[in-house]
Amino acid sequence: MRRDGVQVKDGEITQGIVLTLSSGLSIKGRLRRADKQPLPESGGFVIMASGDGQVRQLEVRPDGTFCIDGLKPGKLTLTLTRTVAGLIPERHPEVEAGTKDIEIVLVAAARITGRVVDADGKPFPDALVGAHPKAGVLKVLSYRCDDDGRFSIEVPPSFSGKIVAAVPQNRFLHGSVDQVHAGQRDVEVVLEVVK
Repeated sequence: MRRDGVQVKDGEITQGIVLTLSSGLSIKGRLRRADKQPLPESGGFVIMASGDGQVRQLEVRPDGTFCIDGLKPGKLTLTLTRTVAGLIPERHPEVEAGTKDIEIVLVAAARITGRVVDADGKPFPDALVGAHPKAGVLKVLSYRCDDDGRFSIEVPPSFSGKIVAAVPQNRFLHGSVDQVHAGQRDVEVVLEVVK
């Protein structure tokens, strides 16, 4: 689908034209790597704007630019819901609908590794694990543990916060560890019944 203008004269084209008009506000910006290297040619980045009861998601163009249309006024968080292994946003900005020229900087990811266990110390392979920072807005997507309950999460090198674990099939089983930092290894999250 072309997004630029096409000039035609009256009667020149009689079929095959679809006109799509976007309504509302948009957020325009680009992804770039902190090390100034080009983005991977494979692309594969998907960005989502969410907040104030709105959710819009789209694939980032190969040159790193994006335009999220059809938004109502309000504050939204921009999140990369799909990225390339080894690259992660420095932060996920909160912006007002209508913002132009927002830049999301991708940095080389650090890792936090560990294991999720139950109260008896047995591995819990079905847990989902996420990272939540102390400050700022950052969404690190959930990672599923392997058969031995082990996990490895990519975070920005500046990450400091907590690791949380939950079990999708049991909403009452949760666990978390506070004061975790990028690069930390052998973090053990114990799942407990939350009332």
